Amino acid sequence: MSLTSDLATSLKPQRAARVIPEVSLRAWIMRRLYRSFGRVAVALLTRTTVIGRENIPEGPALLAGNHFSSYDAPVIIMHYPFGIQSVGFADFRKSWKAKFLYDSVDAIPIHRTSVDRKAMNAMIDVLKRGGKLALYPEGGSWEKGFYDVKDGVAYLSMVTGVPIVPIAVNGTYDVWRRVCRLQRPRITIEFGEPLPPVASADRKTRRQELQQASEDLMHTIYGMLDDDDLIHYATIERQCFTGRLEIQAGKRGAAPLAGELAEAADQRFDVLAELFSKQNMFTPFHEHERLPMKPFLKARFFKAADFKVSVDALYEALNGRFKGFLTYRIGEDKEERGRVEIETLKRLADLAVEHDLKLRFTSEVWLTEPVPSADEIRAQMGLPARTDGAQLSG
Repeated sequence: MSLTSDLATSLKPQRAARVIPEVSLRAWIMRRLYRSFGRVAVALLTRTTVIGRENIPEGPALLAGNHFSSYDAPVIIMHYPFGIQSVGFADFRKSWKAKFLYDSVDAIPIHRTSVDRKAMNAMIDVLKRGGKLALYPEGGSWEKGFYDVKDGVAYLSMVTGVPIVPIAVNGTYDVWRRVCRLQRPRITIEFGEPLPPVASADRKTRRQELQQASEDLMHTIYGMLDDDDLIHYATIERQCFTGRLEIQAGKRGAAPLAGELAEAADQRFDVLAELFSKQNMFTPFHEHERLPMKPFLKARFFKAADFKVSVDALYEALNGRFKGFLTYRIGEDKEERGRVEIETLKRLADLAVEHDLKLRFTSEVWLTEPVPSADEIRAQMGLPARTDGAQLSG
């Protein structure tokens, strides 16, 4: 038998003993409850379709999907095989709802802004015991373009020899708003055929090979996305951001602006504008950590003293609990530029307080070029045409 046929045979679902992760009794019970009640709620509030469940092998596997929304985490519990182990972020404070969900099901906590060896060892242990692990190759649900992917899933596959099941989750971006409006959004979860384990790489080229394997995985997932979500990725990839600070005299007859304040209108704060404009990326600051971020959420004039409170809180967060946050999400180059921008903004806020001024931060989002149609995107990226009628989100 050829190597190809051997591999194909090995990737077919095989009967094997059911493996239940080593979790607490509470977590086992809560997973059952979430699964039962969650499916009823999902049926009432959404129109959810699951495709390709037969592609999930009986043995150990990595289930890897795109990540648009916090809704994707409950999906793991409700629609993936029972006993699958999930992973929860631990690099900043969760909302009480997310904390309760992750803690009650014994999700593996991981600090994403650094190499979390404890979490990595826990994930490897799950796979070596024959369990299944659900991960998001993109590393989080903040808005990102094509192939903005981390290599964690590929690395786990390489060190454990476990196949990867690609998953396309369609229709979950901004899903909570549509659910609250009782619009019953269409959501599709499609499980693709398992991909073979990532081959062991030479140490000299391992990083490049893992990154390539990660991009190949995302390419497979993009090929299963429907039109709306494919266009969503393409739109984000073409977005640019412009941030500016506007100054208004706090009192009539105030002296003309001088020095750095006079030049503030020429300053650009494009990285901060990107942070404030991407709701999934900025949510941890004002919702999870409950930092006073109103001047960056509402484009109106604030007293300089109030504006300064927000700038100082953001500065302390990016240099403390959120250190590495921007690097992990938008890259080292933008992180360095963002650090300069927040220091400049902090300095201008201090000067504005001295002169009793008012400040307004404005963010503008624009596209570098028109967004092509879904068919054009597929042709440009070499993705297969969707001929199975799976355009279900909306």
